[in-house]
Amino acid sequence: MPSLPDRPAGRSGGSVAPRSGAGTGRGIILMFLLLALTLSGEPALAASSPKGKKEGSAPVSMVVRADHMLARNIENEITFSGHVHLVKGTLRLHSDDLVVFLKKAGKGKTLMEQSKGGSSSQRVETMVATGHVVIHTPHRVAYAGKAVYVQAAHLFVLTEEPVVIQNGDRMSGERITFFTRLNKSVIQGHSLMLLSPKKKSSPSKKGAGMGQARGADVH
Repeated sequence: MPSLPDRPAGRSGGSVAPRSGAGTGRGIILMFLLLALTLSGEPALAASSPKGKKEGSAPVSMVVRADHMLARNIENEITFSGHVHLVKGTLRLHSDDLVVFLKKAGKGKTLMEQSKGGSSSQRVETMVATGHVVIHTPHRVAYAGKAVYVQAAHLFVLTEEPVVIQNGDRMSGERITFFTRLNKSVIQGHSLMLLSPKKKSSPSKKGAGMGQARGADVH
């Protein structure tokens, strides 16, 4: 059973200018917020929706804080490093590094050119978080050395000693697929589940607890 990692100190990115003060840090955040306006046409990560509205019906902005940021216009990707903190609705992600891959811009346009044009066609396609990854959702917490987010499927693929904790129960394996829009995790390879002791309750509550435990599929 892998031990849960502590929150690490961020690593420095060699090709990115280091933070020289609070002003620089704010500049990094604001710069990505401008991009978030064009990325929010399609939800990048799962988020809770207001009652009466279908999930994903309204765009939710994504905010990323980090010590360093490098935008590669031609490759349509943004790299964050050092104390990375991502917030998207009710989802929180912490990691040492995060690479955001965007869908290709219009023909002959770069990331910055597309953003200046006010188009909403620049959307997150995948994200790769590495180094002491921690993902918080309202009902689950996940730990891993690496997490790959796939926008089209609304899921994270967790590797490098992944652990998911749900209702006090621990699930671990070689690879865990963590669905963000479903209360479900699929565990693959040398799986281990540790169920926490449940307090005595009525039969109806016991049945509900068993149903929640079945939210994890082991393969």
